[in-house]
Amino acid sequence: MTDIPPGDARDFLRGIISRNGEREDGRSFKVIVHMTREEALKIWAAKRWLDVYREWGVGIEETDFTIDNVRKFLGELIDVLKGQKGAEEMTITLNRRGLLILTDAELQLDRFCIARSFPEKKNWKGKK
Repeated sequence: MTDIPPGDARDFLRGIISRNGEREDGRSFKVIVHMTREEALKIWAAKRWLDVYREWGVGIEETDFTIDNVRKFLGELIDVLKGQKGAEEMTITLNRRGLLILTDAELQLDRFCIARSFPEKKNWKGKK
């Protein structure tokens, strides 16, 4: 499916989240994330891996944003990045809500990586 493993996509999202934490005063904010084309592909890979995770019928972790909401948000980010086709440096703008959604995406990818590390488990059914 992709040459980018889910752990790399997860780690990329984790890096964005850790560098852009909440402000101390609690006010809303926006951040602009600059990335190379190769890094932008990791957002695409994150969405693709979450598609696979959802298709497994896995009992998705309870988070503030469902896996469908996360996948939709990542799709919107991908559309923004596609609009910058040909640019050496690509950017996305995230607000607090966007960072919270990325946090949930990172959590879902982390759980997916854990599930993949146990290939003998074929039935990961649980809460939906």
